[in-house]
Amino acid sequence: KKKMKKKLIITAALLLLLLFIFFSFLQYRQYSSYKIPIHSNAQTLIRINTDKFIKSFIQEYGINFSKKISGKDDSLKNTGIYFPGNLFVYNISSRFPSTFFCTLPVYDLDDFTGFIKKRFKIQLTQTDGFRTGINSDSSISIACNDKYFSIAYSPKKEPVLDVLIEILSGTNILASNKSLVDKLNKQNTHIAAVNNQWIATMNFSDKSILLQANFDSFNKVNIPEKCKQRIPDKKSIASLSLSAFPLADLFKKQYNIKEYSIETDSILQYFNGYAGIEMGSIINQKDTITTYEYDDNFEKVEKQTIIDATAFDA
Repeated sequence: KKKMKKKLIITAALLLLLLFIFFSFLQYRQYSSYKIPIHSNAQTLIRINTDKFIKSFIQEYGINFSKKISGKDDSLKNTGIYFPGNLFVYNISSRFPSTFFCTLPVYDLDDFTGFIKKRFKIQLTQTDGFRTGINSDSSISIACNDKYFSIAYSPKKEPVLDVLIEILSGTNILASNKSLVDKLNKQNTHIAAVNNQWIATMNFSDKSILLQANFDSFNKVNIPEKCKQRIPDKKSIASLSLSAFPLADLFKKQYNIKEYSIETDSILQYFNGYAGIEMGSIINQKDTITTYEYDDNFEKVEKQTIIDATAFDA
């Protein structure tokens, strides 16, 4: 019995040690991801928490989730890219708002250049100590060194290689615009987007998606310091809420719809800074359709048909 008890204690201690190492590794992944260089002129910064996505995939598909979600496409194998705990995608003030940038670590430069050539049809060439390349329609630009690669997508096809080289040269948002990063650190969600005016988050849980947005300022709308929020019903399909006070000149005094007229003052007097709508679960019900046919005696007879129908519990 003493030997068995000793073995159980050793096993429990090893399990605790493994758990400690695992959680320490996750914390390091989160910490190291914020060391990836980001341009100092970033405006809207989007963070994708890869560790939270991996956790969700494991809960949904099991440990071997990668085989179930990747399919037969093997182009993502041997990419030479290391995916950190967070991915950061952003635009910058000196380029169009629709142009987005992202930087990731590279652990094998040869595998990476081969992957870029195969997947994006981009041949990287040596330029001033960096390898750079642009795809055929000039919408995707890439620059890399031995540690990182930076990629930009520009629907307007503007030149951005100089920006990518600036990023790889060490310009970092952590020192010059730390307020955005501080806002991101407070959001424990799968996806978070921040700028100087608003914060938006997206979270996945129990096969549902929760979208939230907080605005510091909004035209003709006052945002309260403490926003009201209703917890959505777990059975609901969609839920939308608004916590704000519209200014008096946002609406007309009266709206006319055909023969009806609606005075906004009569509605807004009941508004206390919160409005919400929720679409409940799907309800299966049966409807009866009545049709008329003629029988053999040419007499009109009623025929009723019961069909299945679905509705939403609002």
